[in-house]
Amino acid sequence: MSLANKVGVIGEYSVSFEELKAHLSSPRLLSQLREGEDLFLYLGVLDLVVSIVMVKEDKGVQRLVF
Repeated sequence: MSLANKVGVIGEYSVSFEELKAHLSSPRLLSQLREGEDLFLYLGVLDLVVSIVMVKEDKGVQRLVF
């Protein structure tokens, strides 16, 4: 791999890393349920683990429900 290609790849990793840091440092907003609201249920299943996340849409943005 040439030096120019290596620098390009490193730059891509740097951008991705900065985006990940920004995402992880932003506060998670949880929202309360209101009667009659539609919910989305995301289900992840592996051999030993089952994970469920409930979200609702608020102005086009999906937010976690507590």
